[in-house]
Parts: sequence; structure tokens; C-alpha cells
Amino acid sequence: MLGAPLGTITLLHHAEYLAQLRHKAVIHYQCPVLQDGQTIWIDVEDYNTSEAHDAYSFEEIAQAYLAAGGGAHGQVGNASSYLFDAAGLTGFAVAWLEQRFGSEA
Repeated sequence: MLGAPLGTITLLHHAEYLAQLRHKAVIHYQCPVLQDGQTIWIDVEDYNTSEAHDAYSFEEIAQAYLAAGGGAHGQVGNASSYLFDAAGLTGFAVAWLEQRFGSEA
């Protein structure tokens, strides 16, 4: 992440989708895709991030990951920048979310 704030890590939406959260709202809809030159409609399941959910921020999760020794922070030119392993951050975020807001929390 070059110069972007930690609260903008959209990868963490994937972690929200994977985590078993107590207040999770799942939605289903159809989406057109091109397959073999033809438009087909597929069913999609998604975590409804527009619904109210537990109080946490992506920045809070990223800071916790950095504090646990994941990722790196430094300067690239004048930009405060972060380097994260996508799989590592995702796994950490799922565990972090489930520990605090999981269906068993």
C-alpha cells in the first residue's frame, strides 16, 4: 500500500466474508459473466457490508497485524507505505474478527 491509509485495505472485506460473525448479513444476487463468448447469469453470495455490523475498523485490524509482527511499514519516496502478505493478513483478520465478534463470542 503506497501512501494509502490502513483503513482502505479492501482485502479485509474477503476476511469479513470468510469469518463466522454473529451479526453477519449475507446477500444473494445474480451477476452476468462472459463465458465462452456468451453472457450467462451466475448466483453470487456476498457479505452485506452496507448493513450495520460490530464496531471495528480495517485500520484496527491492520495495526494489530503489524504489532504481531506481520507486514512491514516504511517510506517509499514521500509516501508512508505498508507491505502485507495477503494470505497472512487474511488469516490473521479472520481469527481476529472471530475472536471478538464470532458467532460464539
